Amino acid sequence: MDFNWDSIVETILMFILLGGLALGIFLDYIYLIIVPVALFAMITFNRFRKNRKIRLGKERLKSQWGREHIEKRVISDIRKLYDFLASERKDTFFIDDITWRDLNMDAVFARIDHTKSLPGMNYLYNLLRNPLFTKDELIRRDKIIKSFQDNKYLAIEIQWPLSILGKKDKADVFLYFEDGLNVRTNMLIIYRILSLIPYLAALLLIVNREMGFSVFVLVLGINAAIYQKNKNRVYEEIEIFRYLGSLIRCLEGIDKVQTPGIDIDRTKIKNLLQATRKINKNISKLNKGTYEGNDLQFLMEYANMVTLRETIIFYNTVRLINDKREGFIEIYKLIG
Repeated sequence: MDFNWDSIVETILMFILLGGLALGIFLDYIYLIIVPVALFAMITFNRFRKNRKIRLGKERLKSQWGREHIEKRVISDIRKLYDFLASERKDTFFIDDITWRDLNMDAVFARIDHTKSLPGMNYLYNLLRNPLFTKDELIRRDKIIKSFQDNKYLAIEIQWPLSILGKKDKADVFLYFEDGLNVRTNMLIIYRILSLIPYLAALLLIVNREMGFSVFVLVLGINAAIYQKNKNRVYEEIEIFRYLGSLIRCLEGIDKVQTPGIDIDRTKIKNLLQATRKINKNISKLNKGTYEGNDLQFLMEYANMVTLRETIIFYNTVRLINDKREGFIEIYKLIG
């Protein structure tokens, strides 16, 4: 039988914390010292677990270094960036589908594909379909490749955030790149107004309890109906939200890596991260609201229902994401 030792340790520490709290309340306040000690132990253990995950992940990347990657590749997914950028190559040379098949280039791609992320696979495929003939650009690209070959540590540090992003795209991000999110946000101002009424009703209770209670019950019914109606809409779009959030975090991870000898447009990266910071925060808030959780999560759902907090964040995020669509396309290409 396999034991999840991390969960066992977490449970033990939680019982110690609760035990210290109970002993402090019912026996002697001196036992309350157990509470901060247990909290410190929980934080330390969580940090240890995170660092262990990073260490093991990087060791796995080191063991895979230079080896052929045998994996299932779906070319229809891999070529999506190439198809998406079709309008950019009207006057440039590219390898057409017939020539690509005649040269058996899918096999060549599989042979040289050591990428760790879907954007990386997409971008590598696009590079092969659009060969370069500019000498300066070829020299620059060769210099970058050689820098990674000569500095295994740097390559692993770059690969780590890319491997976290991974090669799965549950959301089909290119549908968003092409058309944006097909969600109307014209009701957002109404939802903002309705979210304030419960607080006004609470103040009204001080002046007139009957009227305040009546207003609260009325707006509760309206907000509950709106919340339930929009809840499924949130679930429908949450995968694309999560993937866009993963792209932002991946770019943040890459930006933290020092890359001597490799020319990375840091200014462009920082501008893109700054432009999408609010979106990333909102996605994080929505992620917390989509998991089936404990009693606290259950109570949070009722709070969201009364104040329409989650609904407002969702529609505001949709608006921001659609406004920053070109920025996300640039992030995707930069990661690739």
